Amino acid sequence: MKNRYISILTALIIAVTSISINGKAFAYNEFYSSNDILFYDENACSTSSPPSNITTSSSGYSRLKEAVKTYGQSAMNMQREYGSPWEIVLAQMQKESGTGTAGIAVSGATNNWLGITGEGDAGSWTSSTGRKWAKYTTVEASVKDWAGPRVLRNGYYDTAFSSLDPSNYNLDTFLTEMLSHYAPNSDGNNESSYKKDVLSFINGPIASVRAEMGWPSSAELARTENIPIGGKNPIGTITSTTTTSAPDNGCGDSGSGSAHNGDINKTAIVLAWPDRTHSKNDPKPEYKTALAAVGLNKYGDPWVNIGASCDAYVTTVMRYSGVDTDFKCCGTTNQLSYLRGSSKYKEIPNLGNTSNLQPGDIFILEGHIMMYIKLDDGTEKIAAASYGDRTADYKSGMFYSDNRGSYHIFRYIGGGSQ
Repeated sequence: MKNRYISILTALIIAVTSISINGKAFAYNEFYSSNDILFYDENACSTSSPPSNITTSSSGYSRLKEAVKTYGQSAMNMQREYGSPWEIVLAQMQKESGTGTAGIAVSGATNNWLGITGEGDAGSWTSSTGRKWAKYTTVEASVKDWAGPRVLRNGYYDTAFSSLDPSNYNLDTFLTEMLSHYAPNSDGNNESSYKKDVLSFINGPIASVRAEMGWPSSAELARTENIPIGGKNPIGTITSTTTTSAPDNGCGDSGSGSAHNGDINKTAIVLAWPDRTHSKNDPKPEYKTALAAVGLNKYGDPWVNIGASCDAYVTTVMRYSGVDTDFKCCGTTNQLSYLRGSSKYKEIPNLGNTSNLQPGDIFILEGHIMMYIKLDDGTEKIAAASYGDRTADYKSGMFYSDNRGSYHIFRYIGGGSQ
């Protein structure tokens, strides 16, 4: 009888911990649904196949171990280059896609095992929700994007890296700070649970492979090779890479409209509703896609996440157009300081009329920021969102001051086509 109970218990454990490789049963369903990541659809227009040395018969931690052996050296090289802890990069493969077996990784975003939005080196795939996901030629390419300027080194997580001094390396502290921006509670995530999952991957299967291969932990690698914070690219010296447009991949509309073309005016028009009839919770689909592409959908403020904030709209326009991927967010005080201090912009006189304005000029004072745009028929509009009040739209009726004072007007003069 005792042996029978043990057999039953063993079977239950195997059933609970296994992951079905066809994607129809995955242990992290709650995470995927809450983060707008699709489940496997056998009727999807394309699927991705794992590298030949990662067998499709593998499941759960066994597959993760194979992936660690395959991509561990690549991840360690990214730690040397950018300071991003190599173990966290690989743990994210499991957290985001079950190491390439579920979610967007099998629905159309080829080789995207890390849940990266926007464009990859092989273009993009747009889900049924309208969100654009990066496609890659190799898994290594997605590892480089996630560990480098595209995600971990895009500026949003800089404060987390302060805990990675080689003489006082604290992966736990880094993860806590990183998740407060990457998967905040304010977005409906559970930071504590997320962290627990990631650490279980690091301390379980990843640690097992480390022991087998004789590899150092990220802390040991930083200490023995004296890798400084930020690796070869110190914090503050790099910014998020510019995303580029890609041809339709056969899975439907790319969702980018006329954006990503180096034109501030056209991008501002594409991302904003042409009327003020939409709820603050109803951003234009192109705007929603752009927010994800530039990372603001994971910013800590809920109104910024959905684009119902003036600073988020202008930042998204500038970054998503590809004109200025350094543009600051968030807070108009920070943005005004940036515009005044950047050689890419010049302040032009506020004449109280449009005689000296150009489409794409930025109006700003402490408390609000908006853009002057011109439609194809020559109609002049003001495009903006409002914090906690409305999503991005444009309307007629110019104004050059309000009860807070007169607006400063800045024009982009750096590289790019205007």
